[in-house]
Amino acid sequence: SRRAARAGSRCGEDKVAYDFVSQAFVVYEDEISDSKAQAELLPLFTGALHTLAALDPDDYDTLATGTAKHAARLLRKPDQCRAVYSCACLFWNGTPRGGEEGRGGKDGKR
Repeated sequence: SRRAARAGSRCGEDKVAYDFVSQAFVVYEDEISDSKAQAELLPLFTGALHTLAALDPDDYDTLATGTAKHAARLLRKPDQCRAVYSCACLFWNGTPRGGEEGRGGKDGKR
């Protein structure tokens, strides 16, 4: 799913990439109940979002916020801290992968 989303993003098919990541979230929410597995999967979401340069800013915000919410809901505090920390880079207001200026929100501020 991550590779398919990245391929869609590279081809300029941002809606396809968004759909793949959204479906991965659905599987994560519905099928993964083990807290250790959840903690291991969240960095994959973060990594996938870093590689998706062609996403619409609103879609990117939705996925980044969803990833951060899942990170904050982890049961073990050490896992939660690591996951939230890794999500912080999703909201960085610098020049992200695609060369676009600041992804941080609709007005460029976070």
